[in-house]
Amino acid sequence: MVKKKTGRWVLLGAAAIVIAALAASNINLYRVYRRTKQLQARVGELNGSIDSLSREIARLKSDTTYIERMAREKLGMARTDEKVYKFVEEENR
Repeated sequence: MVKKKTGRWVLLGAAAIVIAALAASNINLYRVYRRTKQLQARVGELNGSIDSLSREIARLKSDTTYIERMAREKLGMARTDEKVYKFVEEENR
């Protein structure tokens, strides 16, 4: 009789260990799944940036009007016959 009860407790203990191990592995799998989804979203964002930059590179290589506009806006450049006016805001005193 004692051997039968001991065997049941051992079986229940082993079952509890297996269930705990399965639960822990499911939690880890979920964490990996979530991280994978985050990384996939980031890859999508970066691919969008790559596409945008590739289009801009193509325009800078071929579109002289675009090059001129960028030179004016970002570098403050002007043609030799033009005057550039820069407006500076006054600091509050």
